[in-house]
Amino acid sequence: MLSFKLFAGTEKGLRANNEDNFTVCPDLTLNEWMVPSDEQTPIQLGKLGCIMVVADGMGGQKAGEVASAIAIDTVQEMFSPTNLPADVLEKPDNIKKYLKKVISEADLRVKKHSHEYSDTAGMGSTIVIAWILDNKAYIAWLGDSRAYSYIPNEGIGRLSKDHSYVQKLVDAGTLTEEEAMVHQNSNIITRSLGDTLQRAKPEVMEYTLSKGEVILLCSDGLCGYCLDGEIGGIIERNEDNLKHCKDELTSAALEAGGSDNITIALFQVVEIDAIKSLENKNKPILRKHARKVWNAVNIIVCLLIIAIIACLCYAGYNILQPYNATYKPEKPRKPEVSVKIKLLGRKTLTFDSELEFQVIMHGLGKKDDCILEYDKTYLTHRHKHGKTYAFSMPIDLTEDKVVTVTAICKNDTTKKDVVNLKLKARNGINNDKMMEYLKDLELDNTIKDTGKKKPDEEETVETGNPTLSPYKEVGSIDKVGDQPTNK
Repeated sequence: MLSFKLFAGTEKGLRANNEDNFTVCPDLTLNEWMVPSDEQTPIQLGKLGCIMVVADGMGGQKAGEVASAIAIDTVQEMFSPTNLPADVLEKPDNIKKYLKKVISEADLRVKKHSHEYSDTAGMGSTIVIAWILDNKAYIAWLGDSRAYSYIPNEGIGRLSKDHSYVQKLVDAGTLTEEEAMVHQNSNIITRSLGDTLQRAKPEVMEYTLSKGEVILLCSDGLCGYCLDGEIGGIIERNEDNLKHCKDELTSAALEAGGSDNITIALFQVVEIDAIKSLENKNKPILRKHARKVWNAVNIIVCLLIIAIIACLCYAGYNILQPYNATYKPEKPRKPEVSVKIKLLGRKTLTFDSELEFQVIMHGLGKKDDCILEYDKTYLTHRHKHGKTYAFSMPIDLTEDKVVTVTAICKNDTTKKDVVNLKLKARNGINNDKMMEYLKDLELDNTIKDTGKKKPDEEETVETGNPTLSPYKEVGSIDKVGDQPTNK
């Protein structure tokens, strides 16, 4: 037979009212729903078992405590000896189905009350139930109120998994448990009693107990502010006195900044049939060992040890440094070749102006140079100073035109840059003079190609000096560095 100790209580914390509710029944056969007056005296488990329930209401304006109260009343009514089905204890599946039925009924009653009384519209509640039968605990829950198992020398582990937004992020690996506690949406739950958008979908699990084990039910007023390891440490220090354990857990939540209601129910196995306990093994549960409590002395000693180790490492480094292997610097990486045209000022060129730009080359040696390609009909190279090149427009235009200048690296013709220049017409041009200039330019090019002599230029009667066309080409270049030559 199993014997146990039981204790439970609630604290409103920093809230104006308490929206949590709980109930315990040490022996369902007697149907007495109360916390034992002597929490230190072991109790023999009855045929119908022992039950603990915690509900965390929500909705504000006292509607939250109405929802949690409806949940508790539903459990007490449906677990009375007269209402329990005769076959409920025949097999574990019947027990699990009945627990789900109880939570679903509580959900319907909360929704009905919310519909009938408009001042409680939108209220809801979480719920977690532990039904202890023989050597097993059947845990059913909806929402983020939790069930824990603590085993001496093994640590603490969760029996339930929160139905919450942040738990989904933890399961997906997006958040850690610690990050979930401080997440801005940690208060959003995905399942609850009274949710008008969906039916209640509770979860149920079967768990085999062992001697000395403690089952803890709590609202998020505790587990929302204290890490699992911290909760396990408090149980470890107070496992001989459940009342002290409950009080210290409550204080820890408040000291951690908890402002929510805090409700705790504790069940401890004193004696159990060892043979039955070994026959039914549980699935592995991730358990966390209690964290050590660090006082000022521990911290100072650790800091001193760290300082000594750091000094020894620094001294050893200085001693051994002269004997280090010869340093071999890495060969500098050869810079990548690139060519870039950078305009100095405007991109527009007119008949009576000059335009300057620079050709910037990276990764090239001193002897490396570049070639400029452009239309000599519309552009004339005036001069070069360092990286800066000046161009002018030797003719006026009847309409605007865009010409291209390309800078190409001599040693690697794949490296080039292109810029488009806008030639702007002044709209005062004499078309006959323009045609005369273009014809003269075509003749010049023909002479260059055939090697024939150019006809003598016209002489003026007054001065005897040659008369040059006002649109005569001033000069031309084939590569960067050539000086313009007059014809």
